[in-house]
Amino acid sequence: MRSLTHILSPVRLDAGLKNVELGPFEVIPKLFNALESKNFTLNDKIDFYFVDGNMVPLLVQDNYLHCKPNPPRVKPRTKGEEDLMTLESFCQVYIYNLIILTIKIILIIKQAAEYISMADEMSVAIHKEQEWGLSPAYAVLSTVAPSAIVSGVGPGPVMFPRYRTAPPSLSTPQNAPSLSSLSLHLNW
Repeated sequence: MRSLTHILSPVRLDAGLKNVELGPFEVIPKLFNALESKNFTLNDKIDFYFVDGNMVPLLVQDNYLHCKPNPPRVKPRTKGEEDLMTLESFCQVYIYNLIILTIKIILIIKQAAEYISMADEMSVAIHKEQEWGLSPAYAVLSTVAPSAIVSGVGPGPVMFPRYRTAPPSLSTPQNAPSLSSLSLHLNW
């Protein structure tokens, strides 16, 4: 059975070939770069998820905060308004626009985080109920939607997913007794 799976792995059901040239670390910059990602269809982006269905969502989750989304538009000023501005009013408008831009970027990141959270809930349902038909929907929630929302300038070098085991404050020597007593209570 395993050899049959290995033989059929390069072939997809729609008679196309599986993209074996791209790995998860090559897919992530394509998803986060706004100039590249606008050339791909939704099906292409879902196929990027299927390059490695376990690793790509983790890479998206770890790297979406390192992207610089395309800045939302701030209301432009007319030529007459610029002529009437004093230095003080110019600084006030500049700071106001900077605050508005920061809030808009925070809202973009919040929306991407909400999609990732919904994808985590769907992943639990997929694995618990063995509903593998939901995989394309999971691909959209975990990979396509967050990367489309924060796409702009890519994250730079793709960072490997990090798992945080214990907070740094618990791993310091002065907290060793509390850490050992905590582990005693957790081991039934």
